[in-house]
Amino acid sequence: MTIGWKIKGVWVLHCAMCAGELYPGEPYFELEGSTVCEDCLASYAKGYFAHRLRRVGRPAKTGWGGGIERV
Repeated sequence: MTIGWKIKGVWVLHCAMCAGELYPGEPYFELEGSTVCEDCLASYAKGYFAHRLRRVGRPAKTGWGGGIERV
């Protein structure tokens, strides 16, 4: 659920990542209940998928395929 504030009669949202203000007409992403501005989307995604990061040729931290990571 996205929550906004009314400042001087205008609804304003804040990005959950950078706390920047988002004004009417500006695009944003609502991701799992968080408001994320376009500039922060890459950072949000990198953090969200960090547990899926793999390295070529290094053993997987969880068991699969005899220590070789699936690509």
